[in-house]
Amino acid sequence: AYSDMQPNPNGVSATSMRVPTGVCAATGQLFVADSGNNRILVWNPIPDVAGRAPSFALGQADFAGSAAATSISGLSDPRLISCGDDHLMVADRGNHRVLIWSSLPTRFSDLPGVLLGQLDFDQAVAAAGDTGLNAPSGGTWLGTGGPLAIADTSNHRALVWFEPPTSNGAAADIVLGQPDFVGVDANQGGSTSA
Repeated sequence: AYSDMQPNPNGVSATSMRVPTGVCAATGQLFVADSGNNRILVWNPIPDVAGRAPSFALGQADFAGSAAATSISGLSDPRLISCGDDHLMVADRGNHRVLIWSSLPTRFSDLPGVLLGQLDFDQAVAAAGDTGLNAPSGGTWLGTGGPLAIADTSNHRALVWFEPPTSNGAAADIVLGQPDFVGVDANQGGSTSA
């Protein structure tokens, strides 16, 4: 029936999802960005049967919550960017920031250590410059010691950090897609070019 295809037909629960937008796996854990429920679902170990409930979630205090929040433990329209044996990186799109865990989280209460795009965990302001982000939605990170790149979607650019940021709001080293850190127009205000 059509009602079976609706997101969270029986309410938000451990086994429901609303607009999942990304998946990654690392060190026996599976992470799913449940964007519409403002959370990252985590299975540890990776499920081997259908319908298995996740072990915990990030962005909510329990499996029944789905409200967007701007805080160190909250998320708003999250997208997974990268995970590896030594990190998890989440684009918190609605809060205009990227959250970084320097080790893989293992429970509801594990908090990120560094954020990009904001100076503290209670801000959610879209911005440009070498420290701002506007609805980031993708990227990659090679992990400890490696470079990091983020798709700063609504600023029509990608930002690159040559070394992993260790402080909140760290400035990017270079910008791609714009002539400088100030520009935010699609195609630099002109037509498509290299």
